[in-house]
Amino acid sequence: FKDSTAHFASLKNLEVLDLHQCCVTEEDMTVLSQVIPLLSSLQELNLSSNKNVGVSSDPLLGRLRFLPKLKSVAISNCGLGEESFSSLAEAALHLPELEILDLSWNKCVGGNLKLLLGALKLATEIQVLRLSSCNLVAEDLALLTLLMQDGHLARLRKLDLSYNNNISDEGWVIFCQGLAVFKELSELDVSLRPSSCRDCGTWFSELLAALTKLPALAELGMQRWVLSESQRKRLESFNQDNKRNIRFDC
Repeated sequence: FKDSTAHFASLKNLEVLDLHQCCVTEEDMTVLSQVIPLLSSLQELNLSSNKNVGVSSDPLLGRLRFLPKLKSVAISNCGLGEESFSSLAEAALHLPELEILDLSWNKCVGGNLKLLLGALKLATEIQVLRLSSCNLVAEDLALLTLLMQDGHLARLRKLDLSYNNNISDEGWVIFCQGLAVFKELSELDVSLRPSSCRDCGTWFSELLAALTKLPALAELGMQRWVLSESQRKRLESFNQDNKRNIRFDC
């Protein structure tokens, strides 16, 4: 990046910048931090799978606030720490057009989703939220539920909560009880990690009850959740009884 800084800064009409899995260095981060505020037309930014994004002390994530047209931000598997996550959360307050946010595979998000509370309240356009393998806990699901009940995230279509094995059955119950307000939700993934399996708890009944009130839901990922015989029978009859065509991946 160092040798092309001037050219990069001249791309005033650049709308998409995809640098995922590019081995971005600390030096590159410094250059990007200088250039990013100048790319005022940028709508999509993908920095995924670059570990230096999370460990660098460079203010790159904080400077996303200067890109008000951003619609998609992907920072999956960037090794975010609490400091870099806080910088991102503060910057997100200034991204009113954000539609897609991918924070998957950043363990620091777990227990700290509250840092994004303000941004998620303002993100009236957000349609895709990916939080796979983020070490989420029941407190984080309770926060999402609260946002739902208060009328936020109303346009959300895709929600990925997969590979978060630390969420308790009580956390899933609270989440499923509030799920019915996501009227535009079409895809939901609560799958477990490939190396594990777990019995479906009492939240399964709450989930089925919520699904009857989600007219747009078409796909539900529940891989490696083990259903009892009675739960399997209820699942088999669900689509027929409710005249739905939901694809259950379980």
